[in-house]
Order: sequence, then structure tokens, then C-alpha cells
Amino acid sequence: MAAPKNCSVLLNQLSVMVVAVTAVTTITAGALVAKLRPVHGVHQLLADYKAANYNPATGTWKNASSDHRGASLPKGAVAPTLVAKATANGSSAVGFDGKREYLKLSKSLPPGQGYTVVAFIDTAGRKPGTAAAIVAGGPGSLEYRMQVMTNGQDKQVLLRTATTAFGTSHSSVSANAFTMVAVATNNTGCGTFYLNGRPDGTCLGHDPFTRSLRFIGAAATGPGATPAEFFRGEIAELQIYNGVLSPRRIKVIDASLEKEYGQQH
Repeated sequence: MAAPKNCSVLLNQLSVMVVAVTAVTTITAGALVAKLRPVHGVHQLLADYKAANYNPATGTWKNASSDHRGASLPKGAVAPTLVAKATANGSSAVGFDGKREYLKLSKSLPPGQGYTVVAFIDTAGRKPGTAAAIVAGGPGSLEYRMQVMTNGQDKQVLLRTATTAFGTSHSSVSANAFTMVAVATNNTGCGTFYLNGRPDGTCLGHDPFTRSLRFIGAAATGPGATPAEFFRGEIAELQIYNGVLSPRRIKVIDASLEKEYGQQH
């Protein structure tokens, strides 16, 4: 016997409600699973040093990232200066004289799965053969520096401090103009150099970096972590990430830095 008309309508409504509830339950469960699933390939910004956060009176550089790991003036060092209206849009930069101006991280950055170091810098003229460390650790650890080659070109170099060179960038960095340089390296010394957001050569290592980053603007090259190879030039911003960032991510960071400091390449 056929169901009454009212019953048919009611059954249809119940069917729609069941389908709707099932759909909501499915979506909610999927969203929950997605939320609980670990996210892979996301690298943490360990340190972000912007010139605006540097205090030349005390030689302290506040870290703008979430872990608040700052840098300060170590014993025997000279405080870098703050250069006003240094970049194209008038932003400030931290100036290093290449002598004894450098800073030490309040808490060393462990190597983990490697680093990606991004620096928005203006290098000053130096003699061939001279090195200028951007960041480094103690003896035997990573050093990322600029180095003037015998032909006068100023290139990026990654090495185990003052010993094993793992690689050199292809292109020379122009002096008297702010440039984005970067290196993305795992903890064996392998990685890629970047210039203005574009890949610029690779470095091939074989020994693991077992020690942490400790210095900005200098490298410890001798016993007792004696600082040397002081950076000469200006740094508008320095970022340090854990792990190896992708070329796409580094390109996005470069675009952001160029926009922030009014510099186009």
C-alpha cells in the first residue's frame, strides 16, 4: 500500500537531513584529521634581525622572531653603528667597519637539519683575498661569508670555519648597493647559494656541522674561539631559518625584502 502523501514528504525531508548530517560529519572529520596531521616541509624562522631593532648605544640587536633570541656585544668587541637612511627607501642598516665590530648571539643556534641564512646587505670595497663573515660559529663550525677573489669579485662562500671550503657562488655581489644573498645548507655542507632570490651555485660538503652558530659579523677561527674575518659593510636585515628552504620560498622572501627596503633588482 502506498504511503500517505504527508508521510512521503516527511520521509523525503528525513532523507535530505540524513544526507546533510552525513556530509557535515564527513567534512568535520576530514578537517579534524587535516588539523591533527603533522605538517611537513615547514621551517621555523629562528632569528630575524632588522636594523630598526638594533640599539647602537648598548650593542644589542633584538630578534623579531617568535623565540626572541637576541644578539649582544661580547667582551672585547666594538659595537656596530646604526646607519640612518641607508637603503633605497630610507630605512636604516647596521654598519660594520671590518675591524672589531661584531655581535654574539645570546643563545647559540643548533645545527639541527641545517640552516638557511638570508641577508640583505651592502658590502664595502675590500682588498682581494679578504673575507667578511656574515654569520659563523666557533672553530670547526659553519661559516657563511663574503670573500673577495683574486680577480676582485666579491662572492659568497660556505665553509667549515677557516678550513674546508664547501663551495663558492657563481656571481659577484655589487658593492654600494643592497643585495639579497642567501645560502640554504643541510648539516653536511651541501646546499645552494642565492643572489636576489635566484639560485647562484651549489656547495658540496661531506662533513657534518656539529656545532652551532654564535656570531654575527665575525668568525672564530682559532683556539679559544678567537674572532676574526670581521664583516665590512651594512646589514639591513638578517634571517636564519632551520632546515633547507625551497627555491620558491626564498624567491618569496627576496620579493618581501625588496618591497620592505625599496630595492628592485
